[in-house]
Amino acid sequence: MGEGSGDEPKALPDSKNVGWGLNSWFVLSELLAFCCRGFCPDVVIQPAQAFQTIAGWGHGGGVLGGTAWTESMLPQAVADPVNYQYLDYLTDDLGLTGTRTWEVGPRIDGTGTDDGDCEAVDWNLFEADTLSAQDASYLVHYQNRILAEGFQPSFYSSPGYPTHASDSKPWVLNHPGERAQQIWASSLYLKTNYGINISYGVIYNEPSMAYTILTDDIKALGPRFLAQGLATQVQYAEAVAPQTDWSYITPVLNDPDMWKYVGRISYHDYGTADPYRSYLRDFGSFKGLTTAQTEMGDPLFEDLYNDLTLAGVSYWEVAYSAALTLTNNTGLTAFTPSGTYFRLRELMHYVRPGAVRIGAVSGDPSLHVLAFSQNGSVTTIIENTSASVQTINLSALQSIKPLPIRNEV
Repeated sequence: MGEGSGDEPKALPDSKNVGWGLNSWFVLSELLAFCCRGFCPDVVIQPAQAFQTIAGWGHGGGVLGGTAWTESMLPQAVADPVNYQYLDYLTDDLGLTGTRTWEVGPRIDGTGTDDGDCEAVDWNLFEADTLSAQDASYLVHYQNRILAEGFQPSFYSSPGYPTHASDSKPWVLNHPGERAQQIWASSLYLKTNYGINISYGVIYNEPSMAYTILTDDIKALGPRFLAQGLATQVQYAEAVAPQTDWSYITPVLNDPDMWKYVGRISYHDYGTADPYRSYLRDFGSFKGLTTAQTEMGDPLFEDLYNDLTLAGVSYWEVAYSAALTLTNNTGLTAFTPSGTYFRLRELMHYVRPGAVRIGAVSGDPSLHVLAFSQNGSVTTIIENTSASVQTINLSALQSIKPLPIRNEV
């Protein structure tokens, strides 16, 4: 599971201008002064220009991802050590700090939590086995691993199959209190029984119903989160594409009774993205809300770049990471990085939560540059989108530790 070509980075010469040949990525870490003075013809970092603060990188499709295969095929005594190592590698090497979780407790008919009273939960009816103890142990392990690295996990809940099945039940779909109960009861159960804090709750994953159903549910859910002592907020609208997301936002632009319970604007990326990503970014900034891309299958680095720059996302997920990050061997006893792993790792591994994206411009439009400031250092990622090798001239370099150049697969 090694990185790079194996060549050790060479010390940089003491010169005002240094050029590198690039044909995909380059990462500069612990950068104290980068194009801040002198002439820099290709790339200029603008540290005074600050954008979003990174909240974390996520594991889309649920934290269990590839762990579910091992769990279903092997005895627990064999599956658990493999799955713990799987989660450790995603945390330590790829740099993930968050995940989607499924709601716990709701039954297909929507009645698995109470006796017709949506203000209180009958825990004798709550179906806790919708999250097995083994699955819960993986989620706890993942959370503890993130905490041990000094970062706050970012977990959000999304409807699972039982909740989706209840979409067609009018006594749930058309009763905001009942839908709210499914969400807050799940968050309360996870916090009380496992010490897992759900940061955000999604009303419906990729909704297709009227926006009024979502907004009524939010207004019912927000006060109940507070009444139960939960810090969970709503994640809205979690639509299938930025354009769809914007269509759920525009009717409620000026609804203060809804927005006071929303903590983050989120979208999936399976349709028309622009110019709607910038609309989500600007509206979120106006409301004091962060944005998040929470599902996209097989994303390229270019997708990550656009989500960071056009949507201004603070949180970003790679969907279905079992296939896109670590792939299993035939016996399900080992995992290795997939062919798409390193095109995401080159950013996630080095840009940690708390980093602030700062200005970065290039005189060559084929070079896409991202720069982040954290703890007095700057990390810069340069993507060459052209088919030819590029030479980048950087001036006034001090205390730079270059990492190996890596070609995208």
